[in-house]
Amino acid sequence: KAAMSRCGELLRRKVPVMIFPEGTRSRTDELLPFKDGAFRLAIEHGATILPLAVAGTRAALAKHDWRFGRAKALVTVGDPISTDGLTLADVETLKARVRSQIEALAARIRPLTTTG
Repeated sequence: KAAMSRCGELLRRKVPVMIFPEGTRSRTDELLPFKDGAFRLAIEHGATILPLAVAGTRAALAKHDWRFGRAKALVTVGDPISTDGLTLADVETLKARVRSQIEALAARIRPLTTTG
């Protein structure tokens, strides 16, 4: 909750923030269910969402470990998604739109990595 509050403060000042919508890291390559918080913040602050897919970070960013390891990672960037005109009633639709784009991006880069 404190982290989301801090993100809201940054968005109010028009500072970009990066949020993993799952709220945690998956133990597999599959996306976990998205939480509402990032999408609610984006709508509340009129922030544009820039979907990203990341592959190959498992060795560098182990779950439940704050230390960074070394790894070669791939990042691919999707098309910006505007929240203009959206209300909190649109959170589920926005989540589905972002998820669809991230899944497509991940499918393109996942075969290029061997470490997930």
